Amino acid sequence: MGELLRAARIQRGLTQRCLAELCGLSAKTISLYERSLRHPSWTALQLVLQNLGFRLLLQPVEETMPASQELVAVLRKLSPDLRRLSALLAEVDKSSHETVRKPGMEITE
Repeated sequence: MGELLRAARIQRGLTQRCLAELCGLSAKTISLYERSLRHPSWTALQLVLQNLGFRLLLQPVEETMPASQELVAVLRKLSPDLRRLSALLAEVDKSSHETVRKPGMEITE
C-alpha cells in the first residue's frame, strides 16, 4: 500500500511535507506510510486518500461457500420437496404392508 500512496502523491505533484500539512500529519508519518513501516489508522487512511484525490469505497465481496455450507443451502431449498416425497413414500410403504382382502378370500397365517 505504501508504494501506491507514494505513486499517487507524486502523480499529484505533492511533496511528503505538503501532503502531511494537508492531512494534519507529520512528514515523517507520511514517509513511514509510504515505506510500509507504519500502517495508517482507518481515519488517517481516509484523510490521506481524500487529499490525494481518492475516495475509499467498501463493497461486500461474494465469498464462495465451503462445500458443506453449499450443501446445506441446497438441502434447505429442497427441504419442502423432500418432506413431501418422504410422506408419499411413507404412504406407499404403509399401503404395501396392509393386507388387501377381497370378498371370498381367506388368509391363513
